Amino acid sequence: MAEERPDVVFHLGDYLYEYAAGVNGKVRTHHGDEMNTLAEYRARHAQYKTDPDLRLLHATAPFVVTWDDHETDNNYADLSPENNDPGQGNDTTARFAARRRAAYQAYWEHMPLRRLRKPVDTALPLYRRLEYGATATFSVLDTRQYRTNQPYGDKWQVSGPDQWDPKATILGDEQHAWLERSLARSRSTWNVVPQQIYFANWDAVAGPDDGGYNDGWDGYRASRDRVLGYVEERRIDNFVVLTGDVHNNWTNDLRRDFERPETRLLGSEFVTTSITSGGDGSATHDPGQVYWDENPHTKYYSSRRGYVRCSVSKRQYTADYRVVDYVTRPGAPVRTDKSFVIEAGVPGVQDA
Repeated sequence: MAEERPDVVFHLGDYLYEYAAGVNGKVRTHHGDEMNTLAEYRARHAQYKTDPDLRLLHATAPFVVTWDDHETDNNYADLSPENNDPGQGNDTTARFAARRRAAYQAYWEHMPLRRLRKPVDTALPLYRRLEYGATATFSVLDTRQYRTNQPYGDKWQVSGPDQWDPKATILGDEQHAWLERSLARSRSTWNVVPQQIYFANWDAVAGPDDGGYNDGWDGYRASRDRVLGYVEERRIDNFVVLTGDVHNNWTNDLRRDFERPETRLLGSEFVTTSITSGGDGSATHDPGQVYWDENPHTKYYSSRRGYVRCSVSKRQYTADYRVVDYVTRPGAPVRTDKSFVIEAGVPGVQDA
């Protein structure tokens, strides 16, 4: 990535992992037990920053960062930790609030954030708007800090009415209203939303069951419908979502109703794979027939490691999926596995 000298790097979360040493270390591991205290979070950030390639990339290009869960605790939601048991009472919330406070403080200290974003108690204001002239406006989201707890115990591919609970939110009312204002005020060609977790419908259950990834936007379908409804009703052009989280490459077109492929296209989503998590991955481009059958909006899948290189002009948005065949040893050549282009004013991806 550093050799390509990008103008800017969007890092979409899971910059580090909170697990104990050896739990998630197929490529390299870290020291210490699972993080809980400020000293432990600081030490983990400091160790990650010793990686010479990461340091080179930070020296080469500015980073626009947002967090996901592992900078604090896997699959946490606001002040609810992973595997939260409501029966444990307020002590669970109090203990996790102290842990989140420590994680947010260390993140602000070690990541390229402005002084004004210094956390206060358990809160760190991370969502923000960036403009690149008349070419692109970036509305960077925080889908962790303000969300309600995931439905169905955060179980994979379990669906039901709780996914549509109008009281459930992934952004919180204030951030949701801010995103709408940001999209409405944009005078740029491209309206890009860098954020953490899988935005499109992700149905891995055959038949009429909607399935869904409940830690992603599937668990908050009313929130997603509000965003896509605003894009549709206010005619927000050239809407692009950038996503991380799931350790694989995906490309999705976006509709307000994913179950009706004949409805209007509203935008596209580019999901980037991980840099090292998951080890080398594999050469497959097939997640399984059920994915293709149940998700006609999905256009591409790859399980290799790498990143997405985006080139943006007033006429086109090009996304190149840059991958390497192995990361468990150094020296793998980088190549473009797949390229897509979006023409301004024509929603939906096309093969480049």
